[in-house]
Amino acid sequence: MIKVHIKNCWKIIKDKNELLLLKIIEKALSEEVKISGIKEADLVLLYNFSKHKSILKTLNRWIKSYDNDKNNFNLFFGIPKNKKILGVSHENLDSAYWNWFGQLLIKYDIPRLTSWPEIADPAGCRFPYWYNFIKYEEFSMPEEYYSRFGEPLSAEKLVNPLRGDNGSRKDAVCVMAGHLRFPRNNVIENLKKIKPVDIYGSAGQKWEGSKFELLKQYKYCFCAENSLGYGYETEKVPEAWHAGCIPVGYFQTRPSNFNPEVLSVLFENEKNAYGKPLLYAKPSLNQIFSYIKKIFY
Repeated sequence: MIKVHIKNCWKIIKDKNELLLLKIIEKALSEEVKISGIKEADLVLLYNFSKHKSILKTLNRWIKSYDNDKNNFNLFFGIPKNKKILGVSHENLDSAYWNWFGQLLIKYDIPRLTSWPEIADPAGCRFPYWYNFIKYEEFSMPEEYYSRFGEPLSAEKLVNPLRGDNGSRKDAVCVMAGHLRFPRNNVIENLKKIKPVDIYGSAGQKWEGSKFELLKQYKYCFCAENSLGYGYETEKVPEAWHAGCIPVGYFQTRPSNFNPEVLSVLFENEKNAYGKPLLYAKPSLNQIFSYIKKIFY
């Protein structure tokens, strides 16, 4: 049995079925995972946590002033000495807001799962956020795990072109957004010059049902990330593709899993969406399995 403590996670973990990573650890180590207190834990999963911008300068000074003794890292996060730690971040560690956490992981050589690809971070392992919502044959997840979108993402759909529009979808752009700040607002205004745009969420109107059910009504989906970073990709593009929407308003940062030929800022690659896949290969967890084994053996 492997005892795991989850620290600073944005969601409360009540059951191991609620987090894909815990199932990955079980499979990688061929042992049952049990959530435990930090003192009893064999492994601490350390997630980045929100820090107000006003103290980022203090954090950066702390990073520069301390030496590379790992005990200083443990002290900062309240983790007992000699604990195995796995840093986990689905945030963009190249952004000004989250960079401090990435710098600490690098400075103290903490094993880490992030969006960074191997070419940018050879000591870490890539685990993009959208990997969490793919339906994997080796894992059975409860339905509520996929409740935010409405159903699990199909790897089969992502490695195939979109089906041609049969005229049943609105010839408009669906925008689901919590804010319309710069530069997002300007991109949307340019989209409006070409197609109608319907805005939902905190920045627009409410809707009934799941995100998947809403997207199925539209031909296009606005897929802007909140920030750009090396390999940083969230669920926005694969969710749109799964629902049969052409992703627009997307600025890609290479290297990337996504095929750049099907991604559009202002509809320029629209025709390619019906002839080429979003992914050239199905997402694989094998690299993550191997990485976790190295932490223990």
